[in-house]
Amino acid sequence: MLPSLPRNETERLKKLILMLSSEHEGERQVALSKISLLLSRRHLDWHDLAAALTTMETGRPARPKINVQQSQDGRYRIAATNLLHLVAAIRSRASADSYQLQFLDSMEDRAASYSVVLLSPRQLAYLTRLWEEM
Repeated sequence: MLPSLPRNETERLKKLILMLSSEHEGERQVALSKISLLLSRRHLDWHDLAAALTTMETGRPARPKINVQQSQDGRYRIAATNLLHLVAAIRSRASADSYQLQFLDSMEDRAASYSVVLLSPRQLAYLTRLWEEM
């Protein structure tokens, strides 16, 4: 979390932050004072904590935007190789249900048959949702 905190203090800070959501006012006050004390011992303040929280890595690789071009008929064009990479990335991130697998299989089949695949707005929206959720 904060680079200048030892691991045990980082773990303690995480627990104290969770205490801030307590239903009991006293627990929230104790958590606030303990967090302030922990930070001040390390010559840090709440601004440092906020900066660390906003720059934390999520542990997930960054997702590139899906590269498509809209055609005149309202459908979207995606290069078959890009679609294959996208489907492979979606499959590698999480398990999919049978409907999702069937959809991904159909995308792979189309990419194997054409150099450019046309997607309807609904297909692109569903593919985008899978990409963002997984």
